[in-house]
Amino acid sequence: MTLCFEILDAVMVEKILRIQPNVKKLFVLIRANDANSATQRLHNEVIGTELFSVLREKCGQDYFNSFILEKLIPVPGDVACEDLRVEDGAFVCGEREGVILERPFTMGETLNGTSGLDIRVEKRLMEEKLRDLRTENVTEKAATLAMKNFGIQRAIHFGWPNTYSFTKAMGEMVLGHYKGNLPLVIVRPTIITSTYQEPFAGWIEGLR
Repeated sequence: MTLCFEILDAVMVEKILRIQPNVKKLFVLIRANDANSATQRLHNEVIGTELFSVLREKCGQDYFNSFILEKLIPVPGDVACEDLRVEDGAFVCGEREGVILERPFTMGETLNGTSGLDIRVEKRLMEEKLRDLRTENVTEKAATLAMKNFGIQRAIHFGWPNTYSFTKAMGEMVLGHYKGNLPLVIVRPTIITSTYQEPFAGWIEGLR
């Protein structure tokens, strides 16, 4: 079984490894410039944290290390870049109400029925907007705010409430469109605040 996660889904990675130890591989997409940096972030920010203490104790330190090396494959990339910046290569329902079935997005699909969503066009519009701002010699802070507002406008235009959910949806479209014969599982976990029971009560990442 092969799954792909962002680094923020560490809780799900931990639980899969703890309750389904026979899973073959988990490919973990991590924002990093190269494989070494991705591996370092995986160890420092994921498996080296308190979250994995129960699994570490269950396995024993020596077996835990070899178990992790066998199961987790860090993939350097960036969801903000074209093709996720991978070499060789949930939160998306908008303002809709009622029962919303989980299904993958098709390329160009929108939440409000507006036609014309083309990811290449959206990328070009962002590049042109940024180029115009730099031509106007605005400050970096002003440019960041303008780009943020422009992104929100584009998201709302197609029915998404913000750029986060909009880009998530487009990412799913790209994966579904180009996966070919590669089996693909898209997991849309609910937002995690703190753990209730597993792997232990009260874990939370950072200060919230």
